[in-house]
Amino acid sequence: MITIDILKKQLGGIQAKIAPETLQPFIRTAERWFRGEIGPELFAYLNAFTPAAGTDEYDLLDLAQACMSWYAYDLAFPHLKLRVGDQGIMKVVPSGHVALTKWEYVDSR
Repeated sequence: MITIDILKKQLGGIQAKIAPETLQPFIRTAERWFRGEIGPELFAYLNAFTPAAGTDEYDLLDLAQACMSWYAYDLAFPHLKLRVGDQGIMKVVPSGHVALTKWEYVDSR
């Protein structure tokens, strides 16, 4: 139900160049969580159609997509900073950027 394009539209401030593979596991988890919250019948109903703009169904689908997008982003947020590999855990600090302090991270959440 959530694509990378929908997630970027809902979040707005996320980088345009972020790789879909980076967020896909978190999107799948958010969809499973949301299905459990609203029930499989309503989830299937929302996933089965494309409503016309301005209708109640359109607003409901938009709210559902926003809820799942923000949940996926909340799950992904800490993982966007750290990478786990054969060398252990590494902090990602691209050149020209400054790492967040703990209080900035907590404040952002």
